[in-house]
Amino acid sequence: MSAPQRLHSVDQIVDMMRARIDELVREVWGLRDGHAERNDFVCRSPLRADRNAGSFRIAVRGPYRGMVKDFASGETWTPLSFTAALLFRGDNSEALRWARAWLGLDGTDPESFRKTRVAVEQVAAEPDDDGGQGDRYRAVAHRRYLEACESILDTPVDAYLRGRGLDVRRLPFTLRALRFHPALRCTEAGRDFPAMVAPVVAADGRFLALHRTWLEVQRDGRVVKVPGLKEPKKALGSGRGGTIRLWNGTRVDPQTGEIKKARKLADEKAGVWIDLTEGIEDGLSVAIAMEELRVHVGVSVSWMQAIRLPAQVEGVAIWQQNDAPDSSAARGVGKVIENFRSQGKRVRLVRPPEGFKDANEWVQAMNQRQQEAG
Repeated sequence: MSAPQRLHSVDQIVDMMRARIDELVREVWGLRDGHAERNDFVCRSPLRADRNAGSFRIAVRGPYRGMVKDFASGETWTPLSFTAALLFRGDNSEALRWARAWLGLDGTDPESFRKTRVAVEQVAAEPDDDGGQGDRYRAVAHRRYLEACESILDTPVDAYLRGRGLDVRRLPFTLRALRFHPALRCTEAGRDFPAMVAPVVAADGRFLALHRTWLEVQRDGRVVKVPGLKEPKKALGSGRGGTIRLWNGTRVDPQTGEIKKARKLADEKAGVWIDLTEGIEDGLSVAIAMEELRVHVGVSVSWMQAIRLPAQVEGVAIWQQNDAPDSSAARGVGKVIENFRSQGKRVRLVRPPEGFKDANEWVQAMNQRQQEAG
């Protein structure tokens, strides 16, 4: 979302009001005597003599979030037009002036603008199983990605990865998938942190969501995930069905023997294998150790169960973490396998050696042994 001084369109203002619909219903419109029913808040209409709750509904979740409907009269309002009807005797100009101030868009109340920005980003981060509501805010995630620094070298992201035993300088070509954002809002903490960001894209390459890892620089110079957060990693927007295309791999020129970048997935014709990890750190561990592999990140086991792969992908090597066989994570991987096989893909499982939780822990141990031996 841009600075408060910018002139926003009526449609943009309505969308921001939709994002803060819970506050509008209870604090602004004063509608507290009601009940929740699926995606709706149901109460008596404040615009007529309504004896029983049932026909007047406000969508507070789902694809129609923010819409107000009176099924008895047949009238429908947006959050802006209903505010005009309820508080300003139908004067839309007055309601618009009020809305700009309440949303913090007139530059007079930074706290109101912060609330609006947080609400918009929270809606964008909700699972996109609501008929497309998440699509409306996907542009927010894409803008945050474009704001980020393209090179991670000598940034907190670089320091964080090196602390995990991962030096991207060991790759033969520049890593493009990860970026550094110097100040990205963390709703849980209510403040900005530097962050490692990566795009989640669909099978056809469309941008779906932004994966964020919030970082904190320690007094001793180390960079770690922000301590104390329940979710130091989180997606902005729904990337379900997509992956982070972390590394395209390398190929050997048959004529010169020169190592070159592998082709982009869209430029491949057939027979492609993908190495799939759950997390970025695991994926980068695999890419650095075996640069010839094409590495994608699935973000979470639940998202991996919905990944769609293009026709040119023949198979997937799933880097499974060493979870207990009867754990929910292990059962989730079983569903991931079913998903890929249902698409006609070949599947094989790869595990780190016993005693290591995941690929990154394995790589860190190998790095430690090399240092001790050298």
